[in-house]
Amino acid sequence: MFDGEGVPADDAMVEIWQNDQKTQRFGRYGTGTDKENRFLFQTTKPESVDGAAPFLSVVLFMRGLLLHLYTRIYFSDEEALNAKDEVLLTVPQDRRQTLIAQKKGQVYTFNIYVQGENETVFFDI
Repeated sequence: MFDGEGVPADDAMVEIWQNDQKTQRFGRYGTGTDKENRFLFQTTKPESVDGAAPFLSVVLFMRGLLLHLYTRIYFSDEEALNAKDEVLLTVPQDRRQTLIAQKKGQVYTFNIYVQGENETVFFDI
């Protein structure tokens, strides 16, 4: 979780929501609770629903935001489903990578940038 200056934010709260018809999960994590200001979640990867790419819904709260932000986390090993996901296709091609967690071993890594060159795509609800 990085602020507008690219510095890890120590006062953000990240929530994830997962609902793939089999699993309904919720998690909340404050970045200031980790000495490296990370957020770490352990969950199962969601399944595809109605042919859409699996994703986690994310809600972000932090200083300087009057309203919380909404985004999604998609998965790098779901290329075929990502390529036809209706929501992901609404995002300009050059910005889609900001929504895709990269798989390394059994772990997915996903960074959120509030502003700047690598700014994460946020959605209006």
